[in-house]
Amino acid sequence: MILILLAALGGAACSSSPKPEGKAFISDSGESKKGQGRGSAFVSPHAKEKVYHKVAVMPFRAPVELAGASVADMFSTELLKTYKYELVERSQMEQVLGEQELGLKGVTESALAMRVGKMLNVQGVIVGTVPEYGLRAVGSSELPAVGINVRMIDVETGSIVWSVTDSAISKNPTSISAFTQTLVESMIFRLKQEWIAAGDTFSVNMPRPEFVSYRGEIRGAVLELYALPKDGFPTYRVLRGRTKDGPFVAAGEIKNSGANPLVFKDEGLLDAETYYYKAVALTPHGLTSAYTDLVKITTTGPPSPVAAMQAKGAVARSVPLSWTPVAEPEVKGYYLFRAESRDGPFKEIAYVKGRDAGEYVDKGGGGGMFSSSRGALKDLTEYFYKAQAVNVVDVRGPYSPVASAVTKPVPQPVEGLAAAQFEVRRVTLNWSPNPETDIDEYEIFRGESPEAIDRKAGTVKGSVTRFVDDRLDHGTAYFFRVRAVDKDKLVGPFSRSVVSMTKARPVKPLGLAAVFRDGRIAITWAANPEDDIARYEISKKGFLWSKTGESAKPSFEFHDTFKSGEEYTFRVMAVDAAGLESDPSDPVTVKLP
Repeated sequence: MILILLAALGGAACSSSPKPEGKAFISDSGESKKGQGRGSAFVSPHAKEKVYHKVAVMPFRAPVELAGASVADMFSTELLKTYKYELVERSQMEQVLGEQELGLKGVTESALAMRVGKMLNVQGVIVGTVPEYGLRAVGSSELPAVGINVRMIDVETGSIVWSVTDSAISKNPTSISAFTQTLVESMIFRLKQEWIAAGDTFSVNMPRPEFVSYRGEIRGAVLELYALPKDGFPTYRVLRGRTKDGPFVAAGEIKNSGANPLVFKDEGLLDAETYYYKAVALTPHGLTSAYTDLVKITTTGPPSPVAAMQAKGAVARSVPLSWTPVAEPEVKGYYLFRAESRDGPFKEIAYVKGRDAGEYVDKGGGGGMFSSSRGALKDLTEYFYKAQAVNVVDVRGPYSPVASAVTKPVPQPVEGLAAAQFEVRRVTLNWSPNPETDIDEYEIFRGESPEAIDRKAGTVKGSVTRFVDDRLDHGTAYFFRVRAVDKDKLVGPFSRSVVSMTKARPVKPLGLAAVFRDGRIAITWAANPEDDIARYEISKKGFLWSKTGESAKPSFEFHDTFKSGEEYTFRVMAVDAAGLESDPSDPVTVKLP
């Protein structure tokens, strides 16, 4: 035998459920005899007596560590598809075992598997070996040859819960990874057959079916199940008992059509009698899920349909409902249902107690047992409603005709927003009044970039369309947007944004120069670039700076009783027509001769 371990473990997977003696295999000892299987599978007769919720799959022992880990991963993936167990993540196993200074490699003995399983808090540990993983010379070809032995050990007792083994050679050239995948799928197929034969069908990781509705009828009961994908769960089995503790007998099966909900009708029951039901989902191979919650149904004639169902629209985030009470003495109340489409799905939102009740205001949320809605109603949205009367033995009548209403819309976006420009430390905003007649206020928001207009600058009453935002900085661009809020506190979308620049302060004067001549000091500077400079203020430095004069033009003459050798220091500020002052110029100093 020539064994060549391939480094590349990739390859296309084969069919998910091949038969154990498919055309892809050559038996390890040559062609299999007719009716004789290559490998074998064993399931303990006690396996069905215990539920293994969580299981750990250890890397399989192989001549090369990478091959063992790869085959274990393939086995884990196919095992997950059966929904039989919840598997521990590899990273969690490495963390727990690493803390105990135990490796993942080569766990095959029952005693060590029990120890590992207790540390991982699992009920079962799956271990395996890969005695062969490579290529064999078959005629003029080299074909993949793989052997795999797997068993699950009970962590509490150390006994073998099940085992499966197989060894084969591919009939056709293919990658060793693809052939290994086919062999693993074949082993899982055989193992599932043995589970079912041994009565060990319960699968803890399978989605649990759920009754979404149930009711009693005259000499019958109707149950509605939420349908899981029909390819994975083609059948549901419904069981019936006369007491909640059983015994339960099979009432029938439902074929999964893929439509929701799946309806099961149990007929031929006694009048006004109580029955208990539960259901279980079945995979195509016969593995079973957990049972649904037990439901209780009492048979009786249903109440009459609710009549004159009405829904009032144009109300903020709520819909007032009304209907004509059912005039039957056994009616005790009404169930109300809501949907966002006339065709559903409808969700139970409330139970209104009392035969004579005929009104309810839907404010969203929903308090029904099966309601998934928890938020308020949306604005400008059409909602559809129907009702059922329920009698004293909890039998519901037919649905009422569907009524609908549209909730109140939010205010329209504010139009015509305009901002004044170059005001001193403020911005004046104006906009057009909204067309709604119940606007309570306008909210004004400010920001310093168009992407972040998120600071609330203030509010004004709904009758006001002007706002002054003051105490702003000089020479800064500000962005604004406005939205309307009506008397029901419905908030409209923001207006388009506008930008305004506040008036900047004059720049400080430049080029300041001073010279002493003819008994005076002449001071000059460059004229400011602004076209609205009202004056220049000249200050002289003493113990403090003090204003010594003003000039409308960029020059000034300073007169004083001068003394020989004294120094005089001056600076200038520009003041515009709005009274904004520039920073002082750089100082200039003159020393008298």
